[in-house]
Amino acid sequence: MTAEGFRGAPNEVRTGGYLLRSGSGSDADRDVVSISWGGGIAPEEWYVVPGEGLVRLEFKGGGGATKGYGYGSDAPLDRGRPMSSVHDHPETPQLKLDTIGWTHDKAGPSPTGKVFHHRKFSPCTETTRCMTLTAKSSGKACRADGGCPRYGTGGTATGRTDSTIQNYLARVGPQDRRDTFWHWCTCLAMEHKQLCHRGNSHVKPMLQILDDAGAFRGWVGVEASFYPGTESEHGPRWHDMLGVFRMAD
Repeated sequence: MTAEGFRGAPNEVRTGGYLLRSGSGSDADRDVVSISWGGGIAPEEWYVVPGEGLVRLEFKGGGGATKGYGYGSDAPLDRGRPMSSVHDHPETPQLKLDTIGWTHDKAGPSPTGKVFHHRKFSPCTETTRCMTLTAKSSGKACRADGGCPRYGTGGTATGRTDSTIQNYLARVGPQDRRDTFWHWCTCLAMEHKQLCHRGNSHVKPMLQILDDAGAFRGWVGVEASFYPGTESEHGPRWHDMLGVFRMAD
């Protein structure tokens, strides 16, 4: 389960140019890369933050966007790390989660200090290309008033409620950097007598971050969870959950 079009070959081609320059004024101590795609789109600009075997790109602005995450290294784009390497990546430093999300017609950042605990995942039994985790939910997820009237927290199925979340990490391209993260409330599948929830769930296509040595360092990704139902009284996009994020060490 991932975003439409993410599993196949690229269906869009863009050409453009870039310019790396020294900063000026308040940015005098930071290099900036400017990327121009043409077509009337304003150039996007990124601060260049060197690291050990890896460069982090900090979004400055432009391109019609307000937020973004990027990394660069000498590792080729057609190289990816297997799930065993992802699982064995050391927990120190931790994979910290930063995200800007859109839900209920509002955009905002996630709480600071969140950590993605990749070592808690277990290999899938059917294939070596994925890992899974059943985790407790927090906040208002997986509740009777959130789509699980019988089996969610506070539901009517006494003794049979389930507030856990099913999480899957999977490779998309065996020879490249495409991974995907899929998660949904267990109770949603229970409501519809399904093994896996076939309806609205969280789909997050991701690209692996690799350093110059080809070692796994995390992900950049987007959430592309469009609500398939009818419009609500709040508007057509009220139930969509969209965002950009990184989980990186």
